[in-house]
Amino acid sequence: SKLWNSGSVDQPVKTQYDPCPDGWRVPTYLELGNLKEHASELTTSEGKSGNWFSGSNVYSESVSSVFLPITGDRLAGDGATSSPTNGGKYWSSSPDETKAFYLSFLNTNKYSASISSGYRASGYAVRCVKE
Repeated sequence: SKLWNSGSVDQPVKTQYDPCPDGWRVPTYLELGNLKEHASELTTSEGKSGNWFSGSNVYSESVSSVFLPITGDRLAGDGATSSPTNGGKYWSSSPDETKAFYLSFLNTNKYSASISSGYRASGYAVRCVKE
């Protein structure tokens, strides 16, 4: 079901269940996929480790980019947590039958970013985008 996006990946429509504040929404898997095209090496911003993602622009400090910090996560099955040093996982608003798509990246290599699908009961981060 379309819990956070009642539209499509091309034309998302925020639902009442979207966790983002007014004027913001959870990105689609296409938006996250486009964002991951270029990224910085692992770096630190405001005391957090992560990567700057610059989408279709080759990353440099002079291009527009968004920082995604490394996050921990909670597993769907037993609620166990992973180490927040392993990498980052960020939900999209796009379902995949019984699962949903998310952006995943490792803390060691900027080219490790990928789009995968996982159980919706998993506790991954959400990074809101402007509507």
